[in-house]
Order: sequence, then C-alpha cells, then structure tokens
Amino acid sequence: MDIYETSSMLMNTMSTDLNNALITDPYNYILDNGYGQTSNLFQNDPDKILDFLEGNDYIQGLIDSFASPLREIVSKTEYKVKFDLNYLQKYEDYVNNKLESLDLQEKIQESLNTAIYRGVFFKLLTYNKETNTFYLTDLTKPWKVVLVKRLGKPIGYIRRNSHFIDSLKGVFAAFKLKNRKSVSVSEIKNVSIKNRIIRDLGGNIDEKDQPDILAYTHDVPKGIFHGQAQKLFQIYLNDFILQFLALKDSIRQDIFTVTVNSLTKKTVNTAKVTQAIEEVLNQGSNFLVQQDPQTMLTQVIWAMFNNARVLPCVENYSQITNLDIPNLKEKRAQLQAENEDLKRQVLSNLGIPEELQTGTGNRWEILSRSDKYLTAINLFVSMYEIVIKQLVVSILLQMGRYCTINDVKFSMLNDTPLQSQMARNKTALLTESMRDELVAINEVKMMMGSGYLDTEKVLKEFTAQIQRFNLPFSTCYRDINDILNDMNDPNSIVNQYSDIG
Repeated sequence: MDIYETSSMLMNTMSTDLNNALITDPYNYILDNGYGQTSNLFQNDPDKILDFLEGNDYIQGLIDSFASPLREIVSKTEYKVKFDLNYLQKYEDYVNNKLESLDLQEKIQESLNTAIYRGVFFKLLTYNKETNTFYLTDLTKPWKVVLVKRLGKPIGYIRRNSHFIDSLKGVFAAFKLKNRKSVSVSEIKNVSIKNRIIRDLGGNIDEKDQPDILAYTHDVPKGIFHGQAQKLFQIYLNDFILQFLALKDSIRQDIFTVTVNSLTKKTVNTAKVTQAIEEVLNQGSNFLVQQDPQTMLTQVIWAMFNNARVLPCVENYSQITNLDIPNLKEKRAQLQAENEDLKRQVLSNLGIPEELQTGTGNRWEILSRSDKYLTAINLFVSMYEIVIKQLVVSILLQMGRYCTINDVKFSMLNDTPLQSQMARNKTALLTESMRDELVAINEVKMMMGSGYLDTEKVLKEFTAQIQRFNLPFSTCYRDINDILNDMNDPNSIVNQYSDIG
C-alpha cells in the first residue's frame, strides 16, 4: 500500500473520529430518553469503565481465575516452531533461536492480565540490522489499537487515531474483534485508490454493487470483560456506597432537639442557643480531616480521653431531647444482597464456576463441569498461539522470506491438568456424537428391514445426511454397492455385526 492510499485511509478515520466526538446539541445529548448518546456512558463505550476499574481488587480476582491455569500452560510450553514446506524447514533453527532470544515465556506471562482484561496482545517488533537482533517493544495501552484490513486481509494497525504501523512491525492477537468502521468501494474519494481496489477485485464492478462491497474495515479488540463493564461498575458503586454507609453509621453524631422557654420566642434567640450547644458538643470532633496518620491517631486518643463535657442546667426553662434516627442496617443489607446477585450474574456470564471463585471444592473437578470456562481458556490459548505464529511470519518477512500463519506449526498443548481436561471433554463430545450416529444406523437398518423402502435410495440419502451434519467418520463410509452386496452375503461382516446387534 503506497503513501497516498495510507494517508487517505488515515484522513477518513480522523474525520470520522472527530465527527463522533462533536456534540452539536448538548440538550439532546443529555435528554434523549436513553436511546442516543447517553447509552455511550455504559453500553457503547465500556472502555471508559474498564479504564476506571483497572486495578480494583474484585476485578483482579476475576482476572486471576483465568490467569492461574493459563500460567501453567505458558510456563510448560516449549516455544519452538516447525514448517511443513521444504523451503522453509532450513530456517527452523534460525527462527527458534530468535524466539529464544526474545524471552517469550516471560513476556507472555507479563501480558496475561492485560490480555485477559482487555482481550488483546499487541507489541512492536523492531529489527536491528547491524546486530541482527529482534526486539518486542511494549506499548502504553496496547488495547488502543485498530486493526486495518484491506479486502479482508490485515495490512497494519492504527495508533492514536493517526499513526499507521505496518503489519510486519506489529504482533497482534485479539480475544474477539469488534467492527468500528467499514469503508465501501463507493466511499473511497481518491480515484487512483478506488481504481486499484476495483482492479484487484477483477476490474468489472458495477457501480450499483460498489456501496455493498467493503474495501477497508477497522476492527478493535474486544475482551471477555467488555460486555460486563456496566455490571462491574454497578458492583463497584454498591461496594463504595456500602463502605460509606457503614462509616456513616459508625461515626454519626447524636442529634438533640432543644426547646427554649425562658427567652423571647424569636428565631435569632433560638438559633443562638442551639449554636452554643452544638459548639460544646462538637469540641474535638474535627480530627477526621487530618491527613497525616500519626496526627490523626493523636487526635483520636485526645478525643477519647477528653470526652466529658459540662453543661449548665437551667430548670423549668429549657429541655434537650435526643432525636432518634432510623438505622442504616436495612439499607446496607439490601445493597449487599443486590451486590451478591450481581456478582453471581457476572460469574455466570464470564463462565467462571462459583466454587472456583470462592475457593471451595477441588479445582480440576470443578473445571470438568464447566465447558464455558474451558472454552474461554481455550480461546486465550489460541490467541497466544496466533501471537507466536504471527511473530515467526514477521521475522521471516523482515529477512525477505515469504511465509503465512498457516505455514507455521506451533501448539501450546502440553501435559498440564487443564489441557488433559480439555482433551477429556473433547473425547466425551466425540463419544456422544458417535453414540448418536450408531442410533441413527440402527434406525436405518430397521427401516430397510421393513420392506417398504428402496434399500439403495435409503443408503444414499442416509450417507448424504451423515456428511451434511459432519458426524464422526462421515467421509469414511464404503461404496453403497459394496454395502448392498455384503447385505446379501450371509458370511459378510455386515451381517455378522447385525446378528450381534
């Protein structure tokens, strides 16, 4: 892609971002009944919430639920690749030596929290020709990256809404991708770029079809926490309110009502009396504003040992009564119950077993009952496999050797308990699918034995149905004529198995 094509694409992106940021009608922005811009606060832009909640203890606990088994896989993986193509096999030792020099195990472990929370791995790959050395460089906020595709193929990345990074210089993998912008052929203003796109598509593109054909797409990473941002913020807000309600309930001052009888019934006189009593009662109660811990402790001790106050008593003139205030325990209990329900919802949506989060029960036994959790872990493993493969592709392309991700053989499968559990789950699914197929075979045999159907047509239709639904060994069925001949032969294997059934 030349400089004109790059600049045009970047200008389109900058223009769109600027238009999205402008608020032309502030009243409509606020008072839109929840259908317009106000939804951006939580639903359409959860990144702001994720930025705010990053580092929260509860969030870290959820991240650790995914990171713990992943660390075992990462630490036991041997970061060596192989190639199927003969002309690439001679570079295996060179590539593996470069991977070892990058200290991938350490870098991947360091990136786990960000990759889980934000759903992305992104680093710059730089090459020093003089020393023949590659470097994986960390970036601030790696999730602030846009993947740019041209006609469905990645060509690079955009940072800070303007800086374009060629695909060779970036190592990128995402848990999921969310489309941020799509540019059709008809939307391309630059004539030369538009003609080049049309030429790449074959040269004969009707103008009526151009608005429907996507030339460029901009995708942003989307993590497993992305859809839970609103609930996570509500949990944080509830915890925040609970803490301050408890603090308020603990340090709340007593409130007294004062009845003034002896003075003239004027508001000024009553205010003076109540103010004088407040000053006496509140002496030494300002220690909470102290910022220095040692000073605050001194003030607390002073208040504890000097908590007696002497008030004059004027009989038959005034009365001071303690005012009863509603207890806040009910509000706190209601908020606590609501928060517990929200946390269960978040755990369910993320696929984290509740027993695993609370630390009760056997870890691997719990995992065996949670397909959703294992699926999420497997997606993270696949993401890091793409990281390694893409890294290898970039290294070879920097050296002038063409290679694709499909040419690289690398897997993070190892002997960890989690991988063993994944294998057992896959075996169980295969066994269940084979059981369904055997049931179907027996039902077909009963239909053929009834004499009402053409046996050859039944076998043809049955084989097509098996292959259509992609059941196990669907492409391994024998020729229909051979099966029919065996069915007529009393000594055939088919009839022997039929007798056993």
